[in-house]
Amino acid sequence: MPPRRQVTPPPPPPLSSSEQVLAGLAQILRQNAGTSQAARTEMPYEKFRKMGPPEFTDTTDPFVAEGWVRTLETIFRYMRPEDAARVSCAIFQLKDDAAL
Repeated sequence: MPPRRQVTPPPPPPLSSSEQVLAGLAQILRQNAGTSQAARTEMPYEKFRKMGPPEFTDTTDPFVAEGWVRTLETIFRYMRPEDAARVSCAIFQLKDDAAL
């Protein structure tokens, strides 16, 4: 009995340009999957500190206080932390007599 010939399947048809784009995007998403998971597990305070929030020290000037609050609100809008994390981050920025 003669040996069996291996039949090689025909190569797949070439990808269209849109299919090539989608394949490239899928590859990028696979490569970045680990990075995005690490970013999601970053502690809220670490992310908050990277934003460079201002400290609040003892002052009775309401304009200074309002400016500080507005700055934190801007950071929190970007971060979208839970309410408990917002409070913890804001409290940590209170210094001197403001922290009492």
